[in-house]
Amino acid sequence: MNDVRVDIGGRATPLFVRINGTEPTFTIGTDKILAATLVQPEAVCLDLLDIACAIFATDGTQTRGGTTRPDMGADWRRQFEFQIPVRLPDLWSRPHVNDALVAAVDFLMEDSASFRFVQRRDPPGDQNWFDFDQETDGFQADEVVLFSGGLDSFAGALERLESTSENLIFVTHRSAQKTIPHQVNLSKWLSDRFGRRILHIHVPAHRVGQEAKETTQRSRSFLFAAVAQVVAQMFGAKRITFFENGIISHNLPFSDQVIGAMATRTTHPRSLHLIDALHQCILPTAATIQNPYAWLTKTEVVQRIAQCDGTDAIRHSVSCTSVRDQDTLITHCSRCSQCIDRRFAMLAAGLEQYDPSEMYRFDVLTGERHTDRGRTLAVDWTRHARELAASDFRTFTGRFAQDVSRISEGYPEENPADIMRKVFALHQRHAASTMRVLENAYKIYADALAQQTVPSSSLLVQHMVAPEKGLELQPAAAVTFGMAAHALALGGGDLNDLETGPCLPLRATFFQEGGSYGVDIRDITTVRGKKAHVVHVLRHYLDEDHAKQTPAAGARFVASGDIAADVRTTKENVRQLVWRCKSDVSEAWFALTDEPLPDDALIQRGSRGYRLSPDLKTSDR
Repeated sequence: MNDVRVDIGGRATPLFVRINGTEPTFTIGTDKILAATLVQPEAVCLDLLDIACAIFATDGTQTRGGTTRPDMGADWRRQFEFQIPVRLPDLWSRPHVNDALVAAVDFLMEDSASFRFVQRRDPPGDQNWFDFDQETDGFQADEVVLFSGGLDSFAGALERLESTSENLIFVTHRSAQKTIPHQVNLSKWLSDRFGRRILHIHVPAHRVGQEAKETTQRSRSFLFAAVAQVVAQMFGAKRITFFENGIISHNLPFSDQVIGAMATRTTHPRSLHLIDALHQCILPTAATIQNPYAWLTKTEVVQRIAQCDGTDAIRHSVSCTSVRDQDTLITHCSRCSQCIDRRFAMLAAGLEQYDPSEMYRFDVLTGERHTDRGRTLAVDWTRHARELAASDFRTFTGRFAQDVSRISEGYPEENPADIMRKVFALHQRHAASTMRVLENAYKIYADALAQQTVPSSSLLVQHMVAPEKGLELQPAAAVTFGMAAHALALGGGDLNDLETGPCLPLRATFFQEGGSYGVDIRDITTVRGKKAHVVHVLRHYLDEDHAKQTPAAGARFVASGDIAADVRTTKENVRQLVWRCKSDVSEAWFALTDEPLPDDALIQRGSRGYRLSPDLKTSDR
């Protein structure tokens, strides 16, 4: 048997996943991928699909500790031990490949995963996932586009087709029957305009026998990046593209309802970078993964549609995540953040006439919101924009330092300080367009608001009457705990250590991910790799001095040779690593505070070597 075995923390019996074949527990319909080519996929590509399906199938089996935010904590971060039969176990067991896989999965899912690979055993005539259609003409592609049927992927495909002569393959996830007609309509609209430059491949993927217990589906981009990579290999494409605006990709926390593992990282810059790094490890001709819209707001994305004369197709797109509430006419629930984001972008761009109100369950601005959760989410979304609009650079980066640090890790070749400023500028533009929509709406509905004919539960009224706190979804103590837990998850410490913003002495949280060392310098930046390994070594000596209650002046310095032995490098390289580590932290500090960081704030140098500042506050993730 080639079943995947998964041992799950807290579960007495293992989970077994069978992908396709006889009596499957998970199916993925990839047979159409070869409809226009006669090239057999490489074994490594088939392995990649098996692994991605196993992860995605497992993701939905184990709930994240409950449905309320006070339950967020250790239970939200699950533990999975995978044993996966593959065709090339030696390749997947190589340390750098396994580390890259673990790093990508752990960050995407915010879980802890480990992998063991065994030899796959197939009967004679190994079954393929793909059927050949030798009567279909070949199709040479330049780019594979993950095509969801939403505004962003449509805008990106339209702009690429309008501005280039390239051929595109659309890969669509058919996760729900209700979404298929909208994806087909958008694809047909583009095909009617651009002819045979488009090939659309629909890939159904779903569990068999039971619905998922966990609906966040954090691993879905890992699965469909794998499908896209196989498609790219089969059709000669050099790029895989996720078109997603930067506000959604960055996903800064705007609400206590969307925290921790609940906040999607589907197209987060670091997610795409880690998935791309894995693909580059296993495939010498791997197509690169990119998001060209990472520095655009939703408003700027829909403006691209207008610039390419695509406004007539907007009505075919669907942004809502509440698929079950959709019907033929009403495609948007009006309650979720994606619906709010879409409607505000349309209003800000002046394109609301192409986004008919009849498509929405109720008016996003003035409609009655019947649930506490719906009212709170709407208020939090608009209040977040108002707070962003009022923030200066220092306030913004102090509040979102850890989030911005993770974003910068998606751009390892760029200066972190430059990324910080680009993130700030992006969110300032988003906030400004949101505030313009609100200001205009208050003018339009001034009489109705004065006469109190606008429902008191509507977004406009709630934003006005609850400007500071919003509504309480849960008891105040529970909300406070949720906020504290989120702060701890990002920065370490205890419940009394909730001070935010860059400050001295520095606060450092130590961790390891996928065999790689990391140190979060709280509210400033994150150091990774061998630079962080040096800090881990020095931390060991600092902890021993603290345990012995050694006075600060007597804290030990560690010789370069001893550090080099632990890090497995040279003494000269240790000096370079220390310098680079201190430079990264100092540069990030200066970008946040406009003041120089004291040279001895993190690592101090003496005649006998190096030591961490005795005042440094340390903790473990």
